[in-house]
Amino acid sequence: MKKLFSITITATILILGLIPQISIATTKQARNAQGGESTFVLDVNDVGGDVALQFGETLAESLTWDSANLEFNISDDFSIDGYLDLGDQTEDPSANEGRLWFRSDTDNLMFYADGKTQEIGVIEVGQFYDSDGNGGSFNINTVDWTAIPWDSESFDEDETYSHDTVTNNSQITVNDTGLYKINFSVSHENNTAVRKNIRCAIRINGSTFPNVAADSFSQSGNTTDAWGTNNSSALFSLSTNDYYEIVCKKVGSNNGSAYLTAGSSEGVSWTSIELIRRQ
Repeated sequence: MKKLFSITITATILILGLIPQISIATTKQARNAQGGESTFVLDVNDVGGDVALQFGETLAESLTWDSANLEFNISDDFSIDGYLDLGDQTEDPSANEGRLWFRSDTDNLMFYADGKTQEIGVIEVGQFYDSDGNGGSFNINTVDWTAIPWDSESFDEDETYSHDTVTNNSQITVNDTGLYKINFSVSHENNTAVRKNIRCAIRINGSTFPNVAADSFSQSGNTTDAWGTNNSSALFSLSTNDYYEIVCKKVGSNNGSAYLTAGSSEGVSWTSIELIRRQ
């Protein structure tokens, strides 16, 4: 047969600071090993007011329940050894200066400061480059868009980006929905004594150009070995499994070839991507 018993203790506790003396009732309920439950209740009579727990008579550490704002206040000298698990929020709570919370619908850590809600930056980066001009004869002075291959990596956050240096190596795939900043610099060398006009752009999923402001134009001299460089940077909202490419083609009727620079110019053509915030 189970046995249930209850012990009630009433005491008066002196609270520090401006918090007055209040009567605190505590109730302890215990069951045998089969039940295994115990409860410690402060302010069991619901008389209200702030309640503070101080750890030692001379220590400054304390934990106070602020009944007016329905929140716990931790003293300046109170530290947590381990981690703090913030409960999921699907909308911003009421604004209090310095408040910190986690929004589960955006996977972002938020805080309220300077009169507005702000997101703590994530900044996951990836950087990829062409190590040898793709053999020294990769022509980008073409009628149709030509995707730049990236056979090497400087940084690649595998949890955030997917890229293969051999298979489909022009494609960089994002693994999280979010706001991204994409950058690129593509250098080419004139292979014939004809001026080259080259346009480069950021293409999404093999077909779309959502931010034409990111397009870049360059013109090389009308001599062999003249160089030109295209570079740009822009923001994009991308979804999970979207991929981007840097693509180039000729502008106008200029003929001949413009090769990606090679040899001692290793890494002269590159692209990088930054995750600004998840969405």
